[in-house]
Amino acid sequence: LTLAERMLEEMEQALDDLQAHARRERGLVVVAATASLVSHALAPALGVLNRRHPGILVRILEANTGGATRRLLSGEVDIALTTLLEPDPAMDAVPLLRDRFGVVCPPGHPLLDGTAPLDWTALRDQPLLSLGSESGIRALLERQAPPWLAYPRARHEVSSVGGLRSLIRQGIGVAALPALAAQPMREDGLGFRPLAPAICRTVYLARRQGRSPTPATAALVALLLDQVALLADESIEALVDLDELRRLGFA
Repeated sequence: LTLAERMLEEMEQALDDLQAHARRERGLVVVAATASLVSHALAPALGVLNRRHPGILVRILEANTGGATRRLLSGEVDIALTTLLEPDPAMDAVPLLRDRFGVVCPPGHPLLDGTAPLDWTALRDQPLLSLGSESGIRALLERQAPPWLAYPRARHEVSSVGGLRSLIRQGIGVAALPALAAQPMREDGLGFRPLAPAICRTVYLARRQGRSPTPATAALVALLLDQVALLADESIEALVDLDELRRLGFA
């Protein structure tokens, strides 16, 4: 009888826990995301989530495209916010936003003279800085930018956008970056000017194929979409397909 009573108590506790997860009172969400999305979309969404659902815990792993993809496919994270260069049958992905490439320069740099989009040829004689080979930004440029903008000719290479910002601030060179990735640099006083013809990056919300999101994950994603909509400007376009999100269980 004592054993049976203990088993019933444990079952009741387990059911209470499941109901709390369903009501979004508890839960854990693990996210892999680029630094720019963490700063400008995920962090504000998390602030709202904490007020509405204080029992939901979120673990954020900053990662470039290669790292985010590996962590998602290994099951280490629930969702990834990242660039995808190729469709992957092991993932379900929906576009979140599209941002345009521009050149980031130190304040007062000659490339910042003017507001109209700058032709890519203006970078031909500039000292270029590059992100590492696992960066989706670099891979996209290698596919779509003019052939002469070959990254082996970059003066210096760093593994993070934060490191790139430090080099640009020191006047070591300039870099071509998408508008959202450049946003922290603009806020830090560096200059950004769109490049023409336009090259754009698309950032996706991805999950492992066939893995339904938990109620906690869906709650975070709903708030994330609100923040993405607020980012829209002349160089950043919000791409939110509610029907596709519903199909994947996020809305």
